Amino acid sequence: MVIREATKRDLNNLINLYKEYDSYENHLDKSVSIDTNSVIRKRTTKFLKTKEVMIFVIEEDKEIFGLIDFGVKKSVKQKIGVIHNLIISKKARGRGYGSKLTDFALDYFKRVRCNKVGSFVRANNLKAQEFWKKKGFDIKVSGFNIEKKIN
Repeated sequence: MVIREATKRDLNNLINLYKEYDSYENHLDKSVSIDTNSVIRKRTTKFLKTKEVMIFVIEEDKEIFGLIDFGVKKSVKQKIGVIHNLIISKKARGRGYGSKLTDFALDYFKRVRCNKVGSFVRANNLKAQEFWKKKGFDIKVSGFNIEKKIN
């Protein structure tokens, strides 16, 4: 098992993961649209070219099973780690890949001296909320709806 930064060679795998995620989000909330492959390709290609959003994949035997994308928001008072997406393919859930990717991102945020980490989870996605609680995140009502102090 390897966690590595995504590259252009991973683009089709990344599109498939984002598409799977969109379908799941649409299942939870019908108002969420499922982006087309071209929209996902354009957005992901932009992310791969910038350091504002970093994408890391987890792979085993050269097969990608998940991704995490994240960045750092800086203000005058603090640096906040932002996890945009944590996506594990349906066939690979329950193997610990989500925990490994999350721990990887949290270690990164500590290294760059973020004060806290935040993300968003749908109110009706109870399974995801339980995952984040196990990782030490608090569920909030406003701002980031999950948050963890790390320094």
